[in-house]
Amino acid sequence: MRLAGLVLAGVIGLAAVAWLGLQDLRSELLAGHEAKIAAVTESGSALLAGAYAREESGELTREEAQAAAFDAIRSIRYEGSEYLFVYQRDGVNRVLGPRPDLEGENLIDLEDPNGVPLIAELSALSADGGTGYLEYMWPDPDDPEGPPLPKLSYVEGFEPWDLFIGTGVYIDDVDAEYAAAARGQVTWVLVVVGLVAAVAGLIVRTIRRPQAALIDRMGDLAEGDNEAEVPGADRRDEIGEMARAVEVFRQNALEKLELEAAAEEEARDRAEAEAAAEAEQRRVLAATADSFESEVGGIVQRVGASSEDLRGAAASLADAAE
Repeated sequence: MRLAGLVLAGVIGLAAVAWLGLQDLRSELLAGHEAKIAAVTESGSALLAGAYAREESGELTREEAQAAAFDAIRSIRYEGSEYLFVYQRDGVNRVLGPRPDLEGENLIDLEDPNGVPLIAELSALSADGGTGYLEYMWPDPDDPEGPPLPKLSYVEGFEPWDLFIGTGVYIDDVDAEYAAAARGQVTWVLVVVGLVAAVAGLIVRTIRRPQAALIDRMGDLAEGDNEAEVPGADRRDEIGEMARAVEVFRQNALEKLELEAAAEEEARDRAEAEAAAEAEQRRVLAATADSFESEVGGIVQRVGASSEDLRGAAASLADAAE
C-alpha cells in the first residue's frame, strides 16, 4: 500500500508539472499576441499624438486633426484583415475600419455572447491614459454563422481628446496549439504512468512473493515446524533482513528443543538409575530378610531340641528323686 501511495504521489506530481508547463506554454503563446497588438496600438496612438501636436501648433483645427488621424488609422490593416478601432470614453465609436456604418454610434452596451460588456470594459481599462488587455468571445467575420471564437484586445487611453484606441486578434490558434500540446502532455504522462505502474508491479511482485513465503514459514514456525529453513535468508534486501531475523528465531527454537530433549533424557536416566537403586535395595532387603528368617528358624529348632532334652533330663531327675 505504501508503494502504491508513493506511485500515486509521483503521478500526481507529474500531472501537476505537466499542467504548470501547459499554463506556461499558453502564457508564452499569449505573450506573442500581446506584444504584437500592443505594438500596433502604439503606432495608432502615435498617429493621434502627431495629429494632436498639429492641433496644438495651430496648423489644424481639432476637427481637421482628428479627421486626418482617423483616416490614417482607418486604413491600417495587419495580418490580412485585422484593424484598429477608436472610441470616445462614453462609448461612441469614431473609427471602425470594417464597419464604417457603426462610426458615430454609441456601443457602450455591446456585449459578447457570454455577456461581457466589451466597450465598457475597454473604456475602464484605458481610463486616465491607462492600458490593458481583455479576452472575450466574438464571431469570426469569415464565418458569422459559426461559433464565436476567443479574441484578445489591447487598448490605450489618449487623454487629450478623451479617446481610447486599440485592436484585437483572434487567439483560437493559441487554444489549438495549447490543445495539441495538452494532448502531447497527456500522452507523455500516460506513457510515463504506464512505465511507472509496470515497474511498480514488478517491484510489488518481487516483494509480495517472498513476503508471502516468509509469512507462511513464520506460520509454520508458530505451529512448531522448525525443521525447514527460512526462505530468502540469502537475499541482500529488506526481505533478506526479515528472513534472517526469522532464521534467528528458528535457530533459537531448535536450540530450545535440543536443550529440552537433553533435559528429558537426563531426567529419564536419573529416573532409571533411581528405579534400579530402589530395586537393588529391595533385593538386598529381601535377601537379608530371607537369611535372617533362615537363621532364626535354625535357632528356634535348636532351642526346641534343647528344650526337649531339658524336659527329658528333668523327668529323669524327678524319677531319680522319687
